[in-house]
Amino acid sequence: MENPTRLWTRPLYQPSAQRSFLFWVAWLDKPEAELYIDPKRHGFPPGDSAGLDLDIVEDAEWLGSFLQGPIANMADFSLEPLGKCPRAVLIRGHFPDSAELRALQTGMAFLKAYFDLGALAAIDLVATRWWQPQEIMALAPDRDFDPHEHLSVVSERSDEHFCNTRGMAKFARPELFVRKVPHDRIQEVADTLWGFAKDMAQGKLLNDPRLKAWPDDTDQEEPAHGIAPSMFRNASLEYLL
Repeated sequence: MENPTRLWTRPLYQPSAQRSFLFWVAWLDKPEAELYIDPKRHGFPPGDSAGLDLDIVEDAEWLGSFLQGPIANMADFSLEPLGKCPRAVLIRGHFPDSAELRALQTGMAFLKAYFDLGALAAIDLVATRWWQPQEIMALAPDRDFDPHEHLSVVSERSDEHFCNTRGMAKFARPELFVRKVPHDRIQEVADTLWGFAKDMAQGKLLNDPRLKAWPDDTDQEEPAHGIAPSMFRNASLEYLL
């Protein structure tokens, strides 16, 4: 039967020299099992392979590092069973900026195939989002692209509120952030960032006077924007209130 899955595309696409980055970790409960691929069931897009790397790891210390600390605290379910998993699969890759989202769609399809195999949970490390089996298996394989699966806007409530996006690197676009957000403007700012993020996910390059570009300073001791410790060591955009 013909594959009913439609390739995800970006209707607002404007080319850039950036590259997208994808990285999921899925914990496997079975030490030995062969992955079964069903394009129709798992939602693999039609056409050529995306070229993602699939690597099995059995490093208990490295895998255990995700089960404690800030990343673990983002899960809304118990991670205790993952500590007993003998291995995990890494699904990852770097790709040129493109009008298609073939690699992202393929990665989600691989996740579904591994959950069919018995994976207990997975984390999207670029968006720092945890997935449980029932969430992945409930996704229709022939669904349209939905940015809610891949992006989020979060507000860190401290003395000075800080809002930021998560997941833009999957679309070869910079993360967005706002510092010193007044308490009564948090929702307004979050909505604005979400609008920007959706447009960039659809391929748009933002040109807005309210946005200040910060450079990629991954190799520097401190990020240029002065937010440290910071997840924004790659290129980022600051929304100026």
